[in-house]
Order: sequence, then C-alpha cells, then structure tokens
Amino acid sequence: MIFIAVMLVVTVIVSVIFNKQNQKIANTLIQNAFNIVRYTISERQERLLFDSHQMASLDGMGRKIRYIRESSSYFKYDTLRPAYMTMASLIYSTSITADVWKANIYDSDGNLMAFTIIEESGNTLGCVHNQETVEIATLEPAAKLTDDSWIRKDSLPAGIEYSFGRAMLDKEAIHFENIEGSLCLVAYVPVMGKEYDLVTEKMEAKQVGMVVAIQKLGTAFVKKMFELSGTDIYIFTSNATFSDTNVDYKTFDLSGFTDIESGRTLNQQPIIFNDIAEESYFQGILPVYSDSKCVAAIVSLYSKEMAKADAIQIIKLLSLVYFVSIILIVPITILLVVRSIINPIERIASMMRQITNKKDFTKKLNIESQDEIGDLASSFNEMTEDLQKTTTSIDNLNREITERKKAEQHQAELLQQLEKVNEELKNFAYVVSHDLKAPLRGIKNLADWISTDYADKLDDEGREQLNLLMSRVDRMQRLIDGILQYSRVGRVEEEKVVVDLNELVQEIIDTIAPPENITITVENELPAIECSRTRIMQVFQNLMSNAIKYMDKPQGQMKIGCMEENGFWKFSIADNGPGIKEQHFEKIFQLFQTVDVSDNSESTGIGLTITKKIVEMYGGKIEVQSNIGEGSTFFFTLSKQKIGVEKAKLQAVVVG
Repeated sequence: MIFIAVMLVVTVIVSVIFNKQNQKIANTLIQNAFNIVRYTISERQERLLFDSHQMASLDGMGRKIRYIRESSSYFKYDTLRPAYMTMASLIYSTSITADVWKANIYDSDGNLMAFTIIEESGNTLGCVHNQETVEIATLEPAAKLTDDSWIRKDSLPAGIEYSFGRAMLDKEAIHFENIEGSLCLVAYVPVMGKEYDLVTEKMEAKQVGMVVAIQKLGTAFVKKMFELSGTDIYIFTSNATFSDTNVDYKTFDLSGFTDIESGRTLNQQPIIFNDIAEESYFQGILPVYSDSKCVAAIVSLYSKEMAKADAIQIIKLLSLVYFVSIILIVPITILLVVRSIINPIERIASMMRQITNKKDFTKKLNIESQDEIGDLASSFNEMTEDLQKTTTSIDNLNREITERKKAEQHQAELLQQLEKVNEELKNFAYVVSHDLKAPLRGIKNLADWISTDYADKLDDEGREQLNLLMSRVDRMQRLIDGILQYSRVGRVEEEKVVVDLNELVQEIIDTIAPPENITITVENELPAIECSRTRIMQVFQNLMSNAIKYMDKPQGQMKIGCMEENGFWKFSIADNGPGIKEQHFEKIFQLFQTVDVSDNSESTGIGLTITKKIVEMYGGKIEVQSNIGEGSTFFFTLSKQKIGVEKAKLQAVVVG
C-alpha cells in the first residue's frame, strides 16, 4: 500500500511539473525551429552567391559585355544578336539548376542586357539592346530553347525594368528584399573584364557589369521548414503571407519593429517570444531586416493543446510503468529474499571446492551483505588472501601491473588515433562533396548544352574536343565518387590491385592535358606496385597538377623519377616553377592551408593534405625541397611490394 501511495504522489507531482514546463518546452522547440530556419537560409545565401559567381564568369561573360558595349555604336542588333543570345542562355541554364527565380545582367551604366524568369507555369528569358530592341523566348516547363523560340517584343515582361535604377555595386553582396509581395534573397555580383589601362599600358581587370540573382523564400520554403522543425511556420511581408498550415493566422503588423543599425545578420537578430491567448498558441517571432528596415517577419507557432497532450501521454506512460511494477514487485521480492540466502551459501561451497582442487587462492567471494553470511564470506576472503600472500611472488605481481599498464596505454592510443581519423574523414568528405562536385556539375551542364544547341555548328574536330571534355569530366566525377566512398567506409580496407605506374602517369598526363609550353619527362621506368589504384592516382595527379597550375616560366619543365632506397620506392616530381618559401614547407600539407604564389584563387587547400595522408597510409613519407625562383621537388616514398620491375634504366619518355 505504501508503494502504491508513493507512486500516486509521484504521478501528481510529475503532472504539475509538466504543466508548468509547457512554456519552457514550447520556447525550446520554437528556438530549435528558428535555428533550422537560420541555418537553411545561411546555406541558401552561400549557394546563391556561388551560382551568381558562375553566371558572372561563365564563358567569358565580362568579355561578351565589353564586346557588346564597344560595338553597339557601330553595329545593329542583328550583328550583335549571337552574343546576346549566348549571354541570356548561360544565365538561363544556371538559373534552372540553381532554383533562381529571376536573374538579370546589367552593363556598367546599369542598363539591362539579359534576363531570365523561372516559374512553375513556364520560363522566360530575353535580351535588351540599347533599351530599344527587346527579344524574348517563352518556354513551357522542361521545353528546350531553340532559335525558333525567340520573338521580338515591344516591351519587357512585368517586373523587369530597363535599368538597374540605382548606383551599381562594386563588390558582391546579398540582401533580403520584398519583391512583388514575396520575401527574397537577392545576390549582387560584379562582372569583371579586361580593359586597356592608359596609365599602366596593360590590360587590367575592371568591372564591366553586374549580375543580380533573386531567389524566393515562399510557400515551398515554408513547407520545408514545417517538415524539418515540427512547428507551424509563417512568413509575413507588408502585403502577403506564406504558410503550409490551416491555422487561421493571416495578418501580421510589421510597423511595430523599429529601425536598427545596419550590418546585423539574421543569426544576430533576437527572437521575440509571446503567447496568442485567443488562438491557444505559443509564438516566436524573428524579424527580417534589409539594412536597417524590417521587410518581413518569420513566425513559429506551437499549439498549447499539443503540449498538454504530450504531458498527458507521458503521465499515462508513467502510470503504466507503475502498474507493471506493482504486478512484478511481489514475486520478485520473494525470489530475491530466497536467493539472497541460498545463492551465497552455494557460492561459498563452490569456491571451497575450487580452492581444494586447483589450489587457486586468487578467487574471492563478492558478498557484501551485512549479516552472518556476509561475515562468513568476509572471513573466507581473509583466509584466501593470507594464503595467496604466502604463494605469490613479488615478480609476478610486478609483471601483472606492467602488462596491465601497457594494455591501458595501448587502448588509449588506439582511441586517440580513431578519433583523429574520424574527424579528418568527416572534414574531407564535406570539402569534396561541396567544393569539387559543384564545379564539375557546372562544366557537365555547360558541355551538354553546347553539344545539344550547337551540334549543327560544330565541325568534326569541335565535336571530338567536346566529347573529350565530357569524358574527362566523367572521369573526374568517378574519381571524386571513389574518394567519397572511401571516406564513408572508414577503416574498411580497399581492394588492392597491381598498378603499372608507367601507364598510370601517362593516363594522368592525358587527363590534365598540359599546355604546349610545359614539357613532362619521365626519367626512368616506374615500378608496378600493389595498392588502391584510385589513391595512388590521386597522389601523382595532385602533385603534377600543382606543378602545371603554378608554372610561371615561358618554358616549363616537369621531371618524374623513381629510385630504390632502404626497402622503399622513392619517387620525385620536380618543376622549374616559382618555388616555395622554406617557412611554408610544413604549412602546405595542412588541411585548407595554401601558399598562392601566383594569385591563383582555384586552390582548395586539400590536395597536398590528401596526398600526405595516402602516402603515410602506405607506410611512406612526403617532403618538399624548393628554392624561390628555381622550382620545387616533391619526394615521397612507398613501401616496396613483391611485384616490381627490373633495375635496368630505359630511355626517358618526354611529353610536351
């Protein structure tokens, strides 16, 4: 009866606590919902800037804008039409794959040159010449763009203006803006081109235009946030509401939000918590600012009835647990009492028989009861301990302690190594999937578009070169997929095959296609080794690609060699490039660390890190020797396998 009374009291107390904690729980859920919203919007901002950069740089966009501007006073629109068509098609193809609603390209004076509109009902793209000639293509969803799609128009579509309407931005930016009643992310990215500078008498990079890309945060975004957060999500602008629920909550007054200092991000904006008493909801509000003005509000609602239902469900579960406990506790108590007497006596008898038969005085009884049986077990343990002291030597004890410490130390080292490997694999997989796959997709889409739309304009050599480009993109895609699969598998050993490094190096040379001014020399025959083909290919390709990428000499040279040294194959890849400062010899092998001596912005800072990891995985080491202005030589070693080549030197192979 006492037990039942205690359980009833606990149930009542839990019920009261849950009712009081509903507000706190609801605020926590709403806070988590806004964390998801902030993270998702942050990802979209990064992606929109990336896609805008793609539009600003694809196929020499700056060169096309400069060409049209300089030629517009000499040529009519029909002469410049192919350049306009290419410009509009490029931003259209990127907008389709990047979930962009609108994209515009302006020249440096703010005049509209090309635009796209992507909507569920259909897509529109067009170009404008001197604010006079307008040509537009309107496509059904999934329809292909052809020459017959273009039609001359007298005016622009609704929502598209002839000029930017304000001062051009000279650096990239991304803002929230209220466009046509929708909350939008708007990215501004300058388009750069080469122009002759009379002062320096050189071709200098200057801004020739600007890309403006717009992405809606509308009903589809709200639906996704509802699915991820589990709370009702609304987006309110000054004249529209976006939601994915049936809650009757259609208006919101934005006038109560005062202006703030500019520069505050969405993550820095505090959340406002309150109740909607008449609607029985807990509410959280996240104001959205563009510069200093509030342009929208994101609202998260959590039902009070749902919070109460959760509390009642937990109380029911506790009641069920208590009921089952009452049913089981009586027989279990009887069983425990009986076994607490019989089991210890049986264990004492069994232990005595073992000691008598095996003369093993190390065993002890683990009985801690405070009764006569406990006293008997304690006396028995004292007796066996005294006997053990007389039969065990100090050397045996020391040996046992030493071995235990070694085992513990080895276990700690293994755990530390495992944590390090897991963290590196996690970082590596994110970089590969995010920073390498996206550019390859862009190249593949562009090549596919060219092969489809310009098939009748390419000769045999052009088609052959285009097919070669697409095959190389596919090859790089497969290499990245192989690396990602390795990073996910973790410590599972990959299948090893016999790899002829002579064939492998030639394949890499064909893949990276060095310029005509760079000569690659394989100084002697390379061995065949047993390893993962993908990994060893990545080692050579990273080092050779770096040598080509940073080459600053008019006649570049790269030499690849191999020699035997103390049971290892020692490989060398040397170039006559710009060289590396000695203080950077260790830094270049660290994750995301680069030494960009040629102002090259394409490096991700992971290539040499991956190379070092692969070499060390096969028991080797990698190092660099370099002199500024004279070039660099990378040395790495691989453990010799049973499969190899003869030591005879062959004639050097020269590629260049």
